[in-house]
Amino acid sequence: MKIERHSVIAGQGIKTVRDMLRDLGRYDQFGMGGVIEHLQREGWYNYIDELAKQGRIPPSVRTIFRRNWRDYIDEKVIYRDIRVKKQPNHEAAAKALIRALLADGVIEQVKERNGGYRWHHEGQCAAHGWACLAYEPCQG
Repeated sequence: MKIERHSVIAGQGIKTVRDMLRDLGRYDQFGMGGVIEHLQREGWYNYIDELAKQGRIPPSVRTIFRRNWRDYIDEKVIYRDIRVKKQPNHEAAAKALIRALLADGVIEQVKERNGGYRWHHEGQCAAHGWACLAYEPCQG
């Protein structure tokens, strides 16, 4: 798979996928819940950034809303009566993303314990064009 700056994997931008793999790759393995949470957080960040770009919230409030996203994501109204946009259900998007990453060999399903997923950190990621997405260079 050739990775380009504006590539999309299962409907998700390459930056979102890169950040998800970096965040979840810190652990021995991760599950569907971690992918869903990451997509929820990205959706919230995009929404808050759009509000800041429109001038509806100041930069200091933007930082607070991004840092404490779990506290605000289920609220109906935030900052001076701004109605919170309803978040979509990210389960289908997470399943599609995991299927695409499994098919490309970027992640593998772990058979032991809870049957989560593991990112191929070493060797494999370079073979699939993911070396440019890792902060530490892949060995291989």
